[in-house]
Amino acid sequence: MNDPKDKHKSIPPWTDQEVADLNWYQQSGWHEYTCNSDGCRNALVATTDGWVCPACGYKQQWVAKMVLAMGKARTTPEEAIKQRAN
Repeated sequence: MNDPKDKHKSIPPWTDQEVADLNWYQQSGWHEYTCNSDGCRNALVATTDGWVCPACGYKQQWVAKMVLAMGKARTTPEEAIKQRAN
């Protein structure tokens, strides 16, 4: 869902496919979204209701639309570098 306050962000609810894309992104080698609670910094897990930290329960309610696109395209950092070189 588009964030009405920021055209560059998406807010939940996210579809099952978007959740799969975001969780793929988290494992892809790109810098992942991480917990913002004091000292935790674990990688977040996408759910249809937003990001959640599996360690402490911290929740985040947005993602950059660019990240959704990268997850959908399944583009790893290595592939992106190759594409830019060509």
